[in-house]
Amino acid sequence: MKLMIFGIDALPPDILFENIDLFPNMKKLCDKGVQCDYDAYAYGYGSRDNWVSLYTGLTPKQHGVVNNQYKDTGREPILDDYKDKQPFWQIFTDNEITIGMWKALSTTPPEAVEGYMISGEISYEEDSDENPYASLEPIFNKKDKHLAKYIVGNIEKQPIPKSSEDLGYTWDELSKNPKLASEILKADYFCESVEYLEENLKYFETNMINMQKKNPVDICFFYTQLIDYIAHFQLHDKEKKEVIKAMKLVDAFIGKIINKFNPENIIVISDHGIKSWDSNFLNADIEMQKEMFGLRNEAIWLENGAIVIKARNQGFLSAMHDIKGTFIACGELIKHSNIKDMRTVDFYPTLLELFGITIPEDREGFVLDIFKEKNIVNTKKLLTENIVVRKKIAIIQNIDIPKFNNLLNEVFLQHRFCDITVIGEKRYKESFLCNSRINRVVFIEDNKIKRDELLKYDKVFISYKNDMTNHVSYYEI
Repeated sequence: MKLMIFGIDALPPDILFENIDLFPNMKKLCDKGVQCDYDAYAYGYGSRDNWVSLYTGLTPKQHGVVNNQYKDTGREPILDDYKDKQPFWQIFTDNEITIGMWKALSTTPPEAVEGYMISGEISYEEDSDENPYASLEPIFNKKDKHLAKYIVGNIEKQPIPKSSEDLGYTWDELSKNPKLASEILKADYFCESVEYLEENLKYFETNMINMQKKNPVDICFFYTQLIDYIAHFQLHDKEKKEVIKAMKLVDAFIGKIINKFNPENIIVISDHGIKSWDSNFLNADIEMQKEMFGLRNEAIWLENGAIVIKARNQGFLSAMHDIKGTFIACGELIKHSNIKDMRTVDFYPTLLELFGITIPEDREGFVLDIFKEKNIVNTKKLLTENIVVRKKIAIIQNIDIPKFNNLLNEVFLQHRFCDITVIGEKRYKESFLCNSRINRVVFIEDNKIKRDELLKYDKVFISYKNDMTNHVSYYEI
């Protein structure tokens, strides 16, 4: 096998890299190859937006999947929505490179590729039974239906986190009594999801190994949504025990697959990270946190400082998607080096470069400088330090923090290789300092911003919010 890709939804780079000794298989990859926490789409963007960007090398606005919906359809994206955007499996098929896709997000209904595509995904919504594309069973394209004989066992339906009623109280009762909420919401609140992950990975281990023996491919892509699912309901625990336990299971799975497949190159990638709600506020007191938290009216502040809100499935939601994703690469063609400035759209061109394939037009991403002893095909796309010209951008904050964070995120995504300074109110210091997309903070004093300060920047933006329409944007000064 030439390449094994592990797509681990929401694999948090901060927890992973800060505790890397707990994950020996991924540590081995990092020690020999490259690793980074890269800039992903979050704050107004969803998992499907990110994965379709990883598949196609296009931004969400280019491929049309924003906030987990395709354009104005009001539904989640399906493969038919972006199959004309040259996802990487089509490129490999055109180049007679075989690929096996295992239940990647938003790849239903599956299409014919050189190799095989197995679709069907878990749906975590209450109305999942009404979703025609949700399926725990493997879904094959007509060409590949004969491969179903190599699949053994079944994936059971995922557990649902307990609601307040399941624990004997109404949400309103717990909202009025945070002490009680803290007592009943144990550190292992959703431990059954970790047990489910363990069984789920056994299913994939057995069937992926069997399929590769019976129907070998050059590239294998594996995907799991379950780290995302578990972490959303387990990050009220400051020690992150269940999340780390789940990540250990994934690490062990990665090790077993690598040992069986012996791939020439290996990639581990997540679409974004995941963090507890309260991690956005550092040491701010609760009253200030409530001022900065957009969901303040729906939240319960636990005694350990964690914040929970009621999820759509009625569970205690304690975490949100984070702007940093995980990227690890190792193998015969990968050198041991550091990566800077990686973004979601760089994965696709880097993947194609690994196989010496020319990148299609209209891709904004770069080829990461991670290769050794290889003639680079897409030389104009190679991301080296000498092509980076950093610009200084300032954004003046004059709207509420939840809206401002979304706006700041858009400025960052639209301006590559920039250092961002926020000129804003000192009362929001803790929020600014938590945001990894902010390089510097200047506080407004005496209701004045000095002209000399503004002249330090290549561009200056001021935030704008229309209170009638709730539309948020920015003006360039």
